Amino acid sequence: MHLSVITQPSDGYIFDETYYIKDAQNIIDAHTTDRPEHPPLSKLIIVGGIQLFGDNPIGWRLPPILFGIANLALLFLICRQLKLSIPIATLATFLLALENLSFLISSIDMLDVYSLFFMFLAFWLYLKDKFFAACAALGLSMLCKMTGALGCVVIGLHWVFTGFRKPLRFLLSVYMVPIVFFAGLFVCDSIIYMKFVNPFTNFIQMMSSAGELTFENYSGGWEAYPWEWIFIPQNPTFYGTNIIKWQGLINPTLLYAIIPVYAFLVYRFIKGNREGFFSIMWFVGTYLMWIPIVLITDRLTYYFYLYATIGAIAIAMTITIASLKKHLWGKVISIIWIMGHAVSFVILSPVALWLSVPLCSILIGYILWNMGLLRKPTQPDTVSEDALTLAEPASEDIITTDANINSDTA
Repeated sequence: MHLSVITQPSDGYIFDETYYIKDAQNIIDAHTTDRPEHPPLSKLIIVGGIQLFGDNPIGWRLPPILFGIANLALLFLICRQLKLSIPIATLATFLLALENLSFLISSIDMLDVYSLFFMFLAFWLYLKDKFFAACAALGLSMLCKMTGALGCVVIGLHWVFTGFRKPLRFLLSVYMVPIVFFAGLFVCDSIIYMKFVNPFTNFIQMMSSAGELTFENYSGGWEAYPWEWIFIPQNPTFYGTNIIKWQGLINPTLLYAIIPVYAFLVYRFIKGNREGFFSIMWFVGTYLMWIPIVLITDRLTYYFYLYATIGAIAIAMTITIASLKKHLWGKVISIIWIMGHAVSFVILSPVALWLSVPLCSILIGYILWNMGLLRKPTQPDTVSEDALTLAEPASEDIITTDANINSDTA
């Protein structure tokens, strides 16, 4: 579906591609950057796409598409590391894949998709207790865009509230974030400017430029305060040409479920169900943290900054569906909601109906079957609510035990 629209528009840019592609062209031609408020790694990835595939829509948009697809795989791995079952992890991936704003950001050459890739990678590595690698990935996420620092908040909060596991290793690994960030800043800026650049001086200049981006100084019509993102959603429409129309809007099936779903997860957490806790911390770190940041600094923010939180919302929604599906009425609601999610994607996303309708129909059928929403249970549903969301029973251990018993008997 991405490739069906990769060349549209073929003679113009979409949204902030205007700034970043032109900046990449400037880096290639003049070895300087027009966007000093942003770190350099994403810029070099954009440059790499142009150098590999040409200064054309393929060179501009194939890299973000590939990184966006990788993000889907990483979300699945994150869910599995959280001990969510394969059907639940698959549903979360489905929700992210058919989410309009995520599809949009993964289709155009901006900085966010690259930063989110390394943030997802950091979450997965952290959940595997690979703290040093996780913190290195966080440094790379910040090196793509400074909003990657919010990933540090997510991991830090989760580590604190889950009992300070392996404290010495974790605290030592924290130093990897600034080490990787400043080392990467030195290497990447030296490549851009074709000379050695002091990373600390450049960092101060970068933060100074970013500090000028405030609501008081700018009023372009696209900015929005964080508390408006889920209550007063904007619907910016971007026209590259008259061929297609991109709409920067989150699927309403996710947007308007945020408050009730997280209220439900908090309630479950109070009752002792912990499987949604990482999603809660993810939501706090990448969304709620923006509120005090803006109140203190007046930092300019945009509606699409919610992009980094959509993965958390997808996980929260899947846990909710898994909890509802043990009831007949819950199954009906879940089926309608999942179908509505795909329908809203088809309506919002600029994918030709001849392609998106059959593909989405196949995905809906698979998800409903995989979740067991279209199948009658083979036995009475006596499974506990936690078993619906947590990993499958350790059948392999049972098989191994039986094999050992048989071996001993023989």
